[in-house]
Amino acid sequence: MYKTDGLYSASDISNPSADRPLLKNAVAGNVAIADTDGSGDIGVTDRTELGNNTPDYIIGFTNTFKYKNFDARILATAILDFKSYYFFGRYLDAGQQGRNQLDIWANGARRLPSTNGVPTGEAFTMGNGQAFYKEEGAKLPDFTDRWLYDGDYIRIKNITVGYTFDKETISQVGMKNMRIYLSADNVFNSTDYPGGNPEANNSEVENKLTEGVDYAGYPLSRVVTLGLKATF
Repeated sequence: MYKTDGLYSASDISNPSADRPLLKNAVAGNVAIADTDGSGDIGVTDRTELGNNTPDYIIGFTNTFKYKNFDARILATAILDFKSYYFFGRYLDAGQQGRNQLDIWANGARRLPSTNGVPTGEAFTMGNGQAFYKEEGAKLPDFTDRWLYDGDYIRIKNITVGYTFDKETISQVGMKNMRIYLSADNVFNSTDYPGGNPEANNSEVENKLTEGVDYAGYPLSRVVTLGLKATF
């Protein structure tokens, strides 16, 4: 995978150096690729390992609390120190008309002036320095760290609260046991991952051997259940 190094500035283009080699046909505003092998140019040997989709830590915690006839149970999980490739980010981060985009494209690198996104002049602005200029110049490689994210998360997987009725009370209506409970799944999720689910593992080509790739995986639904368990 290629490591990005910001955007090429106008001075990078007019005054190229061995410390910041250019992609072929690069223009100002194109995404810069880091020269990781120090060769003075950009090629396949600059691909490097930028993380692992296998987490270093998988943590689970569960506990049950009881007070008189009440009971409560909590289940929490965490996965730490792993990377996930947000494949769907390439779609959202394409800067194309007619589709939803990330808000960074509201002030991206572009030529000025422009009409409906089509440059009509030669003046150039870097904008916010995040949304790259793509109308001309070098093509951004498919696999870069631009869409590689930490997938770490902490999740409250389940909380259940219940109440068990006294046997003396329910025996009067012919019951042996009765418990009422309220259960909630996927209550809380703390993560900086931009996709719907950092655990997602699917690609647009549906290659089952492709791990750590998220092509618009659907987020886990929050489910609330009210239940009654009775024994006669």
